[in-house]
Amino acid sequence: MTFYSFPSGRLPHSKNRHVPYRPRFKWGFSWALFFATAYSIIAAAIALLQRRTYFPEYSASLWRIIATHYIASILCGTALAYLYFLFDRRWGAVALGSLLGFLSYAAVGMAMFGFHLFVFLFALFAGLLVGGGVALVGYDEEHKNDVHAA
Repeated sequence: MTFYSFPSGRLPHSKNRHVPYRPRFKWGFSWALFFATAYSIIAAAIALLQRRTYFPEYSASLWRIIATHYIASILCGTALAYLYFLFDRRWGAVALGSLLGFLSYAAVGMAMFGFHLFVFLFALFAGLLVGGGVALVGYDEEHKNDVHAA
């Protein structure tokens, strides 16, 4: 028997991995596209305030930045849809957060600097620290009222 729930706006919890893919993809992509759209609006607002669409300090145009947000969100949404059950364990939350952080930082690094080894090493390091750390804090917040056996 499969037990799963998709509370509104919250992480879906599962007792096993046999949750139908359709609700997982809907949940993962809705969050990912929400953040991509929010960050794209912020980037567009900054471009509008500065009255330019090319940012030489980042070697990127506004359209490249927006495309990067959506590419990273599709990658992260897919990873969330397949691997969200890892968030049910503390070590899994860190692993999932590290993976999502790596995907995000690698997409941004490749958009800014191209396909280089340094981009992937930096993305790996930043993904482990930032992505894993944020996921660990999220896991602890989500499970702070759990009763642990003595």
